Amino acid sequence: MISDIAQRTIDEAAADWDVRLRSHRCTANDRDKFNAWLERDFRHRAAYERLQSGLATLCAASDHPQLRALSEVASLAERRATGRHRFTAWAMAAGIAALALTVGVLSWHWSPMPQIALRTAVSTARPRNSATEALVTAATERRAVSLPDGSSVTLNASTRIETEWLAHERRIRLLSGQALFRVAKDKTRPFIVTVGDRTVTALGTAFDVRLDADKVQVTLLEGRVAVRGVGKAAHQPTLELTPNQQFSAVDGELPTVQAVDTTRASAWAEGQVYFTDEALPAAVAEMNQHSAQQIVVADPTLSQYRVNGMFRAGNQDGFVGAITSYFPIDARQDADGHIVLRSRPQGAAAH
Repeated sequence: MISDIAQRTIDEAAADWDVRLRSHRCTANDRDKFNAWLERDFRHRAAYERLQSGLATLCAASDHPQLRALSEVASLAERRATGRHRFTAWAMAAGIAALALTVGVLSWHWSPMPQIALRTAVSTARPRNSATEALVTAATERRAVSLPDGSSVTLNASTRIETEWLAHERRIRLLSGQALFRVAKDKTRPFIVTVGDRTVTALGTAFDVRLDADKVQVTLLEGRVAVRGVGKAAHQPTLELTPNQQFSAVDGELPTVQAVDTTRASAWAEGQVYFTDEALPAAVAEMNQHSAQQIVVADPTLSQYRVNGMFRAGNQDGFVGAITSYFPIDARQDADGHIVLRSRPQGAAAH
């Protein structure tokens, strides 16, 4: 029988791997090492699966007040851990494992969660007799999820993907929103993401995919991907991207590929929003994706202003404070709690 100390060491390693795989900075080499760790001992896989089961319970109960408080503590610990010695990450990972086990105990004493809470949490449960599963985030939610093949995905707000794990390929469908994938290498099973009228095929790589009402965007962080047209875009040539390139396809126009700063393009996965010469209404729409408190552009003349800089996702007060300091714009809160932006009368002081 395995000793308590040995089991604790395995559990901490499983939690540490979970933290690393969910990180935006996880590399293909990290995922290869993780797969090797899984295969080294059946107890490793059992510990990792046990942890994922606990975290799934945590997700399903994410709207409970006690868990919201614990989530804030965990987020603070994660921010403080940035740049510190590796031991800090291990300690945090152990805390995650303990928290997952605690949730398993507490769940016996909680009343059933409302159905809306279950819908807004990320769902990783595989439907019975089905090879597909859905991952969904709510309007102000951002989540990182470890996938069964060792890959990982970070979902932006209001995002829905469906996954299908087949013997010969791994299929993902981005139905709405934005997702950043870090793909585990498997030459026998290509990783294919379908988004709008495009497919993105990768082996071992990291890329970001975004679907808007009239636009598909693919940003390559590392490795190589091939972007192919399907359906009405099937006649367009396949384009291969190299790192730091971004593919954009707007309805009715030929696709373009341009060089981009991938640190900025993928900053949303770390809770940051970058703007480079962005029209104010578009910047406001982006900030609104990350907060329950909405900003309203009530004056169409504000479209003339362009926003540059970095803001923390969800920090509406910081964003509004910056633009009202820099531009002649007033901000007031209405009866519904919305922050309403209007042009400041000439000569009037800022509010």
